[in-house]
Amino acid sequence: MDHPPRDLLSAIARDVIAGFDPRKSIARHGSEFPNPSRLLEELRAHVEREATPDARRKIAESLAKSFPNTFVSLDFYCETFKRELKKSSLIRLRSRAASLQPKSKIATVRLAEALESDGQMLAALEVMRAAIRSGLSDEILSFKAGYYANLSGDHSQALEFYKKALKAEVHHRTLLNMASAARHIGDFELSEASSKRAILLRPDIWDAYYNLGNLRREIGNVQDAVRQSARAEKLKPESASVKWNLSHALMASGDFAKGFKVYRDRWFFDGFPTRIRYPGISNVDSVKGLTGSLFVYCEQGVGDNLLFARFIPKLLEQLPEAVTATFECYQSVLNLLQNSFPQAKIVPYDKTLREGYDFYLPLFDVPALLGIADVSGQAFPYIVPSPRPELPTISSSRPKVGIVWAGNPKFTHDQQRSAKIDDIDGLFEGLNADFYCFQKGRDEGVISERHPDVVDLAPHLTDFEATAVLMQQMDVVVSTCTSTANLAGALGKKGIVLTGPARDWRWMTGRTSDWFPSLTILQRSRTQSWESFFVDARHELARILEHI
Repeated sequence: MDHPPRDLLSAIARDVIAGFDPRKSIARHGSEFPNPSRLLEELRAHVEREATPDARRKIAESLAKSFPNTFVSLDFYCETFKRELKKSSLIRLRSRAASLQPKSKIATVRLAEALESDGQMLAALEVMRAAIRSGLSDEILSFKAGYYANLSGDHSQALEFYKKALKAEVHHRTLLNMASAARHIGDFELSEASSKRAILLRPDIWDAYYNLGNLRREIGNVQDAVRQSARAEKLKPESASVKWNLSHALMASGDFAKGFKVYRDRWFFDGFPTRIRYPGISNVDSVKGLTGSLFVYCEQGVGDNLLFARFIPKLLEQLPEAVTATFECYQSVLNLLQNSFPQAKIVPYDKTLREGYDFYLPLFDVPALLGIADVSGQAFPYIVPSPRPELPTISSSRPKVGIVWAGNPKFTHDQQRSAKIDDIDGLFEGLNADFYCFQKGRDEGVISERHPDVVDLAPHLTDFEATAVLMQQMDVVVSTCTSTANLAGALGKKGIVLTGPARDWRWMTGRTSDWFPSLTILQRSRTQSWESFFVDARHELARILEHI
């Protein structure tokens, strides 16, 4: 008999549900089927097919207690209760199950996935590596190893695993992940070829167009990035990540009218770093017909507060007279924005939700509300600090250059946009200028040890108004993609912004951005070191200094 009869399996299941010991029930009913291990496997399959959720839970728990050293019972228990178990408990049980079946691909993959759920990507990767080293290799294991290597940031190793997976089986899923890994190491040719190969296998695969959109935007072909992202949206209109990418491509291309409308779906994208603070009541679609009070609340970073503050006067102009508007901003820019926009009521950010307003509007939805189609033509400076007599007056016979090389380390992709102090040496060589350090937080206070001729202004930078007062005295500002770059642009200062490989939509394409025309934008390639990038910045700075 190859398979136990259905009646036999049902009888055992009924016994277990009634509270009988599974071992005794199997011994009583299973005498006609002499393979107890196979009987346990068939019982599990039968219960998964036919039992109610409550019955399944009771049977899974009873089997795990009666057969604690059997892979089938442990795996069944984990699958049934994985959403309720503590992550540490799930990992422990998955590890035990994998030790009972060291040659089981299912056991290996599920242990790795348990580690992944706990954020232990390197440990998950090592599980896959160990399985492959033991000879347990196929398309699935190589694919998963590549997946964990990719998540761990080792994109080169991920590519090697994906290549092994493709040798075992050509699958569109592997090609898509290979395209992503290749883009991260700057192999754009392989990235594009992998995406196109995936499309040949699955013409309806939205992910491939999603990847191509990312690739095109990174290499500066934003018009094609828009086309590829739009194809992805047509195939996957419900995907928030697809809309996220499309909005970025549209705005990078200068199509703000469409871009900001699509960007209103950002709250549904899991990768968006800000959570909506007033769910269900961000209910403004048009300035027409508004009455009562409007609260515009801040989101994302401090630099974004500075960037979008330009829209305050225009929103106030377009609001009906009967509407009173209140604008929220972060505490560090409160004084600066209150002085810059005295006609507006501006209050500090408060984690406690502000109740009592008739309408609520997220800051980044202001352009869509106003129908903004063009951000050029802004008068500069639009940020004006109040006098701070306690701050030093900086005088020099040579051009004054402010520098910042790193931002907030808590930012999701900070490794792409922040350098280390060891990387910036090449900026200073041979330039007829005086340098002033605006670096706060990371590496604060260490510039003088490495470069004694650089004046450290950090002790004076108590808030962004103080920073603005001192930055006004600079001739040029060199900054990585941080709030300092936004401040320099809002002040109308000449400057150089050093962006990472995945250039943010705010900096658009080419060497300038419509948002801040006084700034020159330089983009680091995936294969370029920060040291080399700062040498490029020095050459650009030398050109700017020639005209000062």
